[in-house]
Order: sequence, then C-alpha cells, then structure tokens
Amino acid sequence: MGTKSIKLILLLCCFSGFLLAQGASGAATRFGQYDSQVSSLSDKLPITSLEAEQIVLERPIDPEKYMVGPGDKFGINIVSTENLVLTVIVGPIGDILIPSVGVIDLGEQTLSNSFMLISNAIRESYKNALINITLLEIRSFKLQVTGAVNNPGFVVVNPFDRLSDVINLAAGFSKYADEKNIVIKSQSGEVKEISFQNYLLTGGLENNPSFKAGDLILINYLPEFQDKAEQFTTGLASAVFVTGYVKLPGAYKYIPGFSIDECIGLAGGILESGTKDKIKLIRNGELMKVDLHNYVKPGDQIYISENLRYQFFGGQSIINTITNIATLYLTYIAATK
Repeated sequence: MGTKSIKLILLLCCFSGFLLAQGASGAATRFGQYDSQVSSLSDKLPITSLEAEQIVLERPIDPEKYMVGPGDKFGINIVSTENLVLTVIVGPIGDILIPSVGVIDLGEQTLSNSFMLISNAIRESYKNALINITLLEIRSFKLQVTGAVNNPGFVVVNPFDRLSDVINLAAGFSKYADEKNIVIKSQSGEVKEISFQNYLLTGGLENNPSFKAGDLILINYLPEFQDKAEQFTTGLASAVFVTGYVKLPGAYKYIPGFSIDECIGLAGGILESGTKDKIKLIRNGELMKVDLHNYVKPGDQIYISENLRYQFFGGQSIINTITNIATLYLTYIAATK
C-alpha cells in the first residue's frame, strides 16, 4: 500500500471520529438548549436539604393564628445570584439572626406576619431575590403541673399539646384527683376552671385545652382527701419493696396515695402459703404498726410472712394436712391408752 493511500485512510478515520463526537454532543443537548460548557453557580454549590422532625397535629397550622415564639425553626431559601438554604431558630428573646441580613424581631408576631417581616428584611440585602420561607419545627416549652397527679412538676409540651397529653406526661391522675375541678392560671393572671370529666363525656375541647408558656395547671384533690394529701405528697422517688409470700415479689414504683393493701395487689396478691395477719412494714429501718389501709411512703419495705399451716406442713395440700393432723391425733390416742 502506497504512502498516499495510508494518509487518505488516516484522514478518513479522523473525520469519522469528529462526526461521532458531534453526534454524541448533539444527542446530549436537547432541542432548544444552548450547547454551553458553563454551569451555573448554583450547580457548583453544595445542596443543603431542609430536614425537620415529624410533627403530629390535629389539623394544619393556621398562619394567621399561630404565634411565633422562642424555639420555632424556620427554613429559608434565597435564590438570587447564589442559592442559599438556611435554617434559623427563634432565640430566647424572640428574634432570629440571618447572615448578611441581620437581626429580625419576631416577638408577639403571628406566623403570617413573621413570614412577611423575614421576606422584607432579606430583600433589603438581596434585591429581586426569590424567597421561600416555611416553618420546619414548632417550639417546646416547660409547663408546671401541681396537685393530684402521680408525678407533679414540670413537663415539656408544644403549643398544640392538650390537657390529656399533659396528664399523661405527669404519669396520670392520682386516684384521689377531682377530674371535675381543674384550675388553669395563665401568666397574665387569667384563671380558668374546667372539667376534664365533661371532656371525656362530650368530647368538648373547651375542657381539654392547649397551653401557652407560663401557664400553671392545678389538679385538685377530691374534697374528702384534700386534707390527707400531705400524707402521701412527696418529691422522693424511692421504690416500695414488697417481699415474702406474694406472687410477684420485688421493687415497685411509688404511687402517691397507694395503701399497703394496694401495694400487695401490685405484687400479685398473697400466696396461699402467706397470711395477712403477720405483715411487717419497715420504714427508715424501724418496724411500724401495720394497718392495711395506711398510705405507704417511698422506700417502705412490706414483708408478707408465711402462715401457720405452711410453717408446720410446708406446701402440702389441705387434704394432706388434715390427714397428717388426724394421723397425729390417732397416734396420740393410741399412745395414751
């Protein structure tokens, strides 16, 4: 093959490769698009997703009614010459800080007004920007619960938790709670009396309200137990120990207002080999006088003794016990003749 033929073949191969490259480039470019090698600035920026915890609500939040407060989290997307994705949390004094924008006061503002205030502040720094704002997470705050609940004190709630949720967080009503006499005191001094029992009967949410930061809930005791509440109300959390001849001996969580008899019930009751006649109550190392209706205190130790029959005859059945007694009696009669 001559030199000219080789050059011609190489030239054809180069031209074919060029055509194939153009075809691949054209296939990758859709009709109507510019074939440009320059990517946008937003393509080069890392994409930050706006993650939020799942919020379980009765109904969607009304932006015209929801009041923004410390702890609310906003997601903000600013599309301008650059693409910014931000998350900001309302601070303890009710404001937020957006980099390159500044501090925005959202105190005592509805969610709708807050969106407007944030958007207006951003436009002062980012002219003609496309701004998207959403509420990612709702705040939590402490609420004080006192009176006839099993664990009085502070519970953590959100603005949509209701009285039923608060009672559950406080370990439930005390057995002596007056569900028809519950008082709610707001930080402004407003006092409201409600009946939780009416809510259970009718479903009316006016008796199962939600709360604001600073509210105080007082669960009253039934009138006949109001003066006795001091006997079992305590901040101590030591367990009550029920041991001896019960079905489920062990340590049990202290429940305000529970008696010795009820604590024995928690332990499954007394075994056939045990007896109520010889119950021992040890409190702070001292042996106490036992009345089954007396209230227990944290750290109490309740011991159920074995009964007399079990002491003599062990785990034998009643028939065997009678048989043994009869045998002993007949043996005695025979020996004394």
